[in-house]
Amino acid sequence: MTFIKGCKLDDLARLSEMGISPRDVAQLLVECFSTQTFLYGIVHADLHPGNLHVRYSDELGKPQLIVLDHGCYKVLDNETRLDYAHLWKSIVFREHDQLKHYTGKFGIDPNFYQLFALFLTFSNFLDSSQTGLLDQRRQMSKTELKKMWKDLKDKFFSKNPNANVVDHFSVIENMFQGMKLDLILLLRTNIQIRSMTTSLGKPINRFGIMAEYCIKALEYETVPVTKQVVLKDGDTKEIVLNQLVLNRTLKQRLTLQWHLIQLRFSLSVMNVAFWAVQKLLRWTLLSRFIEFVSSPQHGKYTDDPLLRNAE
Repeated sequence: MTFIKGCKLDDLARLSEMGISPRDVAQLLVECFSTQTFLYGIVHADLHPGNLHVRYSDELGKPQLIVLDHGCYKVLDNETRLDYAHLWKSIVFREHDQLKHYTGKFGIDPNFYQLFALFLTFSNFLDSSQTGLLDQRRQMSKTELKKMWKDLKDKFFSKNPNANVVDHFSVIENMFQGMKLDLILLLRTNIQIRSMTTSLGKPINRFGIMAEYCIKALEYETVPVTKQVVLKDGDTKEIVLNQLVLNRTLKQRLTLQWHLIQLRFSLSVMNVAFWAVQKLLRWTLLSRFIEFVSSPQHGKYTDDPLLRNAE
């Protein structure tokens, strides 16, 4: 066994001591498992902070992710890998026809594709007028949430006022009834990564990063290759690895590269917009607070929700 120095992925105090930004760790986490899943079709079956450590690599000059417990992996076949990449690409780009098609390929009733997308992303896919790239950092307003739940109820759940939780759950049960077994593990992994990036407290555009790797994945086929490795005791062992092979026409590759350029440009614009909105919100709150403490009414009840939160 080898001792590797580092700290748990969600140990914010130790990350700070090592001078590592939680945002960089979140980015590294999503990139690592997007590479594994979308490019190589390999899924770690037990993701949690205890199996994910972080250290600063002097050799690389940046943080490094340490993945532990390699005893349980799922290797996706090439068709499932590509279908999953298509599924997430259609989600991020809000391509409803493609999303409906690839939802069906994973054994989900295509009529439930909007509800399934909600389960994956916690985002509203009932409003087909929304065409911008999906960004999980954007929070829906109370009005949007209220409308979404109403639309969900009208479209998928019983309009019977006497319907109970069991009736509603049966709809979800029917949606997942024919689901491919591989999707169960993929959904679990997606939830775990979402939970860990949230616990790091620094928002990144997780969906945007995943979409970039989805587009890259669509250029390749995976081909199993058998290799011999030498173990520490000197014995040799045969292992099967997935090797990436370009298997697209020049036109297909140019189309995918154009999609990648468009995506990167859109993500840059979204990141600038997100940064500007955050700065504006902080400045607005600060201005209102200064105005409040400078006023003769300081110390009295205020109807301003921002200032009530600040108090």
